[in-house]
Amino acid sequence: MQKVFNKFSAFLLSVVMLFGLVSVSVPAAEPSVAEAAEVMETAYTGSYYDGITATEGNELLGQVHDLITTTHTKYTSYDDCKNPTYVKKTDPGTGGALMEFYARANLSSSWQGGASGTWNREHVWCQSHSNGLWGTSGGGGDLHHIRPTESRVNSSRSNNKYGEFSGGNTVWYKDASNTQIAIAGYTSGGKFMPKDEVKGDVARIVMYVYTHYNTFRNVYGSTNGSGRSSCFGNLKFTDIMAPTSESAAITLLLKWNESDPVDQSEITRNEEVYKIQGNRNPFIDHPEYAEAIWGDGTVTPPTPSDELTALTLTPATVSVPVGQSRALTVTATPSNASRAVTWETSDATVATVADGVVTARNEGTATITATSAVKPSVKATATVHVTKSSVGGEEGSFTITRSTFASPSASYDFQSWSAGGVEGIAYIYGGNKDAMQFNSSKTEHYLATTTPVPGAIKSVTVKIQEGKDDKEWALYTSSSPYDEMSGNPSGEHECGTQTVTEEGVTWTVEGSDCYFALVYADSSATYLDSIVVEYGGDGSGSEHVHHYEYQSLDDTYHVYTCTECGDVQTREPHEYSDENDTTCDKCGYERTIGGGEGPGGDTPDDGKNLAAFHSAVASIVTEGSLPARFASINKALEAYQALSESEKSLAEEDLEVLLAEIALYNETVRDYNADAEQADRAALHGGSEDG
Repeated sequence: MQKVFNKFSAFLLSVVMLFGLVSVSVPAAEPSVAEAAEVMETAYTGSYYDGITATEGNELLGQVHDLITTTHTKYTSYDDCKNPTYVKKTDPGTGGALMEFYARANLSSSWQGGASGTWNREHVWCQSHSNGLWGTSGGGGDLHHIRPTESRVNSSRSNNKYGEFSGGNTVWYKDASNTQIAIAGYTSGGKFMPKDEVKGDVARIVMYVYTHYNTFRNVYGSTNGSGRSSCFGNLKFTDIMAPTSESAAITLLLKWNESDPVDQSEITRNEEVYKIQGNRNPFIDHPEYAEAIWGDGTVTPPTPSDELTALTLTPATVSVPVGQSRALTVTATPSNASRAVTWETSDATVATVADGVVTARNEGTATITATSAVKPSVKATATVHVTKSSVGGEEGSFTITRSTFASPSASYDFQSWSAGGVEGIAYIYGGNKDAMQFNSSKTEHYLATTTPVPGAIKSVTVKIQEGKDDKEWALYTSSSPYDEMSGNPSGEHECGTQTVTEEGVTWTVEGSDCYFALVYADSSATYLDSIVVEYGGDGSGSEHVHHYEYQSLDDTYHVYTCTECGDVQTREPHEYSDENDTTCDKCGYERTIGGGEGPGGDTPDDGKNLAAFHSAVASIVTEGSLPARFASINKALEAYQALSESEKSLAEEDLEVLLAEIALYNETVRDYNADAEQADRAALHGGSEDG
């Protein structure tokens, strides 16, 4: 524990110092080689690559080709690459902005058709250099490939090949007022050179595109994947790299891959695209593959699965508020043994698990089990305590109409909407300007929230467009977000099917769910005029009556147990007092608590400080303005300082969350300072093109 406190003190000093320098241009420290190596080693811990057995050369290239093509299950389009639902996840900036690819600076996330100061879709491997393989589909719509760039940067890069040179003209990302925001790269003699911190990103995208979209004959694989033979053809690195020989082009790519190691933005992006497309960029997860395939390196394949001796889940105990999710990490012994597992929960009504991500459903305790997929006798478990939802008691309403959709495409597709601070998706015909048009002939015909409603959903009122036929709709609610899917949502909390009219129909919702999905349940086309959502409170409806006796406090400080039957409930400590007569709902056992003591002599009432710290940590502002984020972190720091030593020993989990938020805040401040320094330097040089 002393190590944690020392670490805490260091972070506390860091956050105070950095916040004092928010408005001052201070260069951001570059990561050391050791830090970069650590990022590269810990980038991916799943089982995606367990089938790779080759160690080098064309055999490894072919196996990687087969892997990323056969797992590429959703081929996105060029239109998808401007979909805010996708791009906000794959290329997040700060405060809801996007990260511009070449300049690595914030860019407004709204799609404005490529106007100056807004963003366009960049083919890293230019369409004109693809030997006719892609335009707006295949490689031309692959989210691992297409990146958001400011429109004039996109034009300056044009179809120039990538290369290295001295001097040249500086390419700036400028806003709509022609103000220089950040350097995006350099041009000279028909070549484009990215900034040093982007060169590795470019190299790993180029190597992915080459490996994926070449025919199997070119890369010594065995398949073109998913039956999409029209997406594959002949590619050479000299098609996109400026060196005139293939060997020189490879040398430059390997140089960039090594000099600019994988960073967190690439890791985050790889994960998000993987969720959408089903495949990964292997040169982000395993940058050493590049040297093993095209250079002098080799890689070590996973140890055969029968070598596996043990699995470990981290964290072994975790507290998750209702409606939120946490990821569990699988570690194998030995470390290079297979980590492929199947997942199981002891109580799906309390917590569900999918691919290691645990989603809290209702208060209680569940055991998550990971069983080796190759050696079923080897298992690992983690205990999940689900606490009350962190959704506050805010009351209000918002209305979804056709006008709340931002620049939808004129076709049936997933379109994004935003209303009252809540975001969502709907599969509608974007060409209808007057109503939300759904059609049962499409595989998907639903509207759903992708971010939480500010409070528990109380009612949903839906109206058909005036003059249109009445149609049936079904409502579902959930404690976890909905997302784009094949087909329509089902199996969540069903609120029933009703006939929607011009006058409107209302679903009354009970419980604490803060996500919903409306599914069209009739035939042919339908046209919705509006959807009004009312929310408020935490869904409890009344003051809680506590039925469980305080038994003991574990390391999450909020487990209460009936001493008669052993039934467990999770509550904040201050919710129980010594004066309460308690009755267990399960067995009927009655007993007055009478001042029982927890660890270190703390009584249940003494848990108020722990609850205050837990609440402060849960309320930390993770996005938005730096002052707001700092204020929320500082509030949590003050709550931590108010804890006794015995309470601090019970608050390690929340402390780790706080430390992670401080680290993220500090990283954001460093980026802010680096951008400010860059702007100051540009001003000192009078805004000249050569900086």
